Amino acid sequence: MLKRLLETGFLKAQAANPKHDQWKLAERKARILDREGIFSIAIQIKPKIELNETLLWLRKATLVMAAYDGAQDCSLQLESDVWLLWRYYDEEIGETELPQSVVSHLAIAQYLEKGFKKKVEAKRNFVMRMRT
Repeated sequence: MLKRLLETGFLKAQAANPKHDQWKLAERKARILDREGIFSIAIQIKPKIELNETLLWLRKATLVMAAYDGAQDCSLQLESDVWLLWRYYDEEIGETELPQSVVSHLAIAQYLEKGFKKKVEAKRNFVMRMRT
């Protein structure tokens, strides 16, 4: 899988003999986990949230990932104030689906970074009038 992703041009090494955390996926810092039959990539995300909103953001992000079919193979990890969005890449994935999977991974990261719309404080009162 590593070779296939390198051939797509999305994944690039930052060193001659890269370690697990010396990668870039489409110009984002990335980590890889390559074990027997398991290949996952984590990309760093920087959500635009205040420190006191972290728990609320995490709840919403988890719901988004659970509801979106394209995020079923994704998970979030917080490591030393850095959020990582992991994605599992199946060895059996087809040649056309592989780039789509990478693009989906990047799109989910971008969506989560933007945050979520804030709840409207005041609701508008609508009045229904009937003519008689």
